[in-house]
Amino acid sequence: MAIVIAKSIPTSKLARSGMTGAALLKAGSKHLTHVAKRPFLSKPAHQISKENFVESFYVLHALHADPNPGNYLFASDGSLGLIDFGCVRHFSSQFVAMLPKLLKAYMDDDASSVLAIYKKLGMVGEMDDTEIADFFDSTLRPFGKWITRPFLVEAFEFSNHCASYALEGKEAISQLAKVKPVNAVAHEFIFFDRTIFGLYQIFERMGATVKMQHQWLIQ
Repeated sequence: MAIVIAKSIPTSKLARSGMTGAALLKAGSKHLTHVAKRPFLSKPAHQISKENFVESFYVLHALHADPNPGNYLFASDGSLGLIDFGCVRHFSSQFVAMLPKLLKAYMDDDASSVLAIYKKLGMVGEMDDTEIADFFDSTLRPFGKWITRPFLVEAFEFSNHCASYALEGKEAISQLAKVKPVNAVAHEFIFFDRTIFGLYQIFERMGATVKMQHQWLIQ
């Protein structure tokens, strides 16, 4: 069984249905298929996958938090199906509302706003001014620069980097999780970071250039 997303996406029109299609990754293969070039797709597969991710979050307040290539099926009618629902996360309205504000604060390098949002979501313990400054400079700023980098250009080239962009993110997320002042790394952040990290890994393997700008900054 698969969840089928209509060709026009919106993900608010999800329906349970049997589905067959071409996966981004064939079973037993280490190489991505060329489904992205199939003529029946109205957009490249990576763009459809990204739009599903964004709209699932904002419309459904939920994410399929295991974005490996074998879980994406592209049917001959151009629809996208998601399979293997062992890891699905629902997000609170507060988290969905606060995320674009957090991303905007990171893009503006606004330390006070970033810390205020984390505190509102119950993630940052009490710190003095020196600790706050050190925490932002050593941990939050590198994470913020990583997660917002694709939003700074109209289309982000995931393969056009000296080092792996996804691996850089893995390190930034790991450092954030280790810091003691983060007294409760909210489960919502864990699942969101896990999902976006997995999707970015797929984009790197595809050598994809993805239009990332604007959608994540919906207010």
